[in-house]
Amino acid sequence: LSTALIALVSGLGVWFLRIAEHYREKEFRLKAIAMYRKVEKLKPRDPVIAKELGALYSAQGLTADARAQYLVVADAYIRAGQTRESLKVLHTIADLDPHNTDVRLKLAEGYLKERMEAEAARAFSEAAKRLLESAQFEKALEAYSKSLELRPNDRGALKGIVSAHAALGTADEAAELLEQAVANAPDDQELISMLAQAYIEAEDAPGAERATALLMSQDASHYRRNIEVARL
Repeated sequence: LSTALIALVSGLGVWFLRIAEHYREKEFRLKAIAMYRKVEKLKPRDPVIAKELGALYSAQGLTADARAQYLVVADAYIRAGQTRESLKVLHTIADLDPHNTDVRLKLAEGYLKERMEAEAARAFSEAAKRLLESAQFEKALEAYSKSLELRPNDRGALKGIVSAHAALGTADEAAELLEQAVANAPDDQELISMLAQAYIEAEDAPGAERATALLMSQDASHYRRNIEVARL
């Protein structure tokens, strides 16, 4: 009786799966989800079924349900020792919910362990941007700093660091960082402009005047910056 029951359940699973695939191909997503859930009950935490459900939930805008299914897939890859595949799934989860900075930071750390430095830097910067937007300035500064360690002189990370420091009232620290960047690239007008702005944010008039003078010596069209310096 036990063997017969197992065979019956297995047969049902195959039929449910065929029907689910048919509905998915015809783009009857809700019907496909219902059938895949029947299969899921027969085969709990099956990564193949979870991946299909994740895609269908995502297409329906059901972010929380999609994330739960994709986590099952990521966990299966991790248990199988396929770390890079699990990172691809985490990237999908992060894109599903851009405001979930925890997932993005976890993804960045995973890339770092795999020595995928360019991907890690991007993930840290993306998380930092969200943190900055939600006024989590210290966490944003930490994430931007990690990104900058991986990609020195990256403009996006540098601008983010200046904004975070300004919000925290520590723009002078951003100026110190930018001084080193300008020393390495003395003809880079964008860096010099950022330096001048950092000094203005720090209310350091001599520093702002010096940086603005350097900027003007390279391109006189930046003369309006002198107005900000004069106000300071």
